[in-house]
Amino acid sequence: TAGNGRLRIFGSGRSIISTCFVDNYAHGLMCGADVLDDTTSTTNDAYSDTTTRHPAWGSFYIITDGEPQNFWTMINTAILAMGFVDLTEKFHLPVWLLYMVAYICNAVGFLTGKKFKLNPFNVRMLTIHRYFSLERAQRDLKYEP
Repeated sequence: TAGNGRLRIFGSGRSIISTCFVDNYAHGLMCGADVLDDTTSTTNDAYSDTTTRHPAWGSFYIITDGEPQNFWTMINTAILAMGFVDLTEKFHLPVWLLYMVAYICNAVGFLTGKKFKLNPFNVRMLTIHRYFSLERAQRDLKYEP
């Protein structure tokens, strides 16, 4: 962990993620409610016919803060703000090594009944890009972060 100095960057450290501040999340919900309210409150618009519903009806939308962020830069900023050691000054753990150790942890965990924090799923989640497009929310809900 960061507090005891053992946390390291997994892989290259270039993982990109989408973040969402709670105000933007609430704003996205309000945009969805406004769009659906506008299409159901008027009987003369194009969406009042049940065969021509607004695209937002029954749809799933991703709401984020907009531009994706570097995961490890964000984590490092928080770690530095708490007064801990800079992650970028430490060696990065190679993905192949992390997967190897994670699978060993799974095997040992299976044999002993213990659950380890390091597992293949966690390695994958900390080394892949996890960002989303706002295009549909901007188009259908008129959402802007």
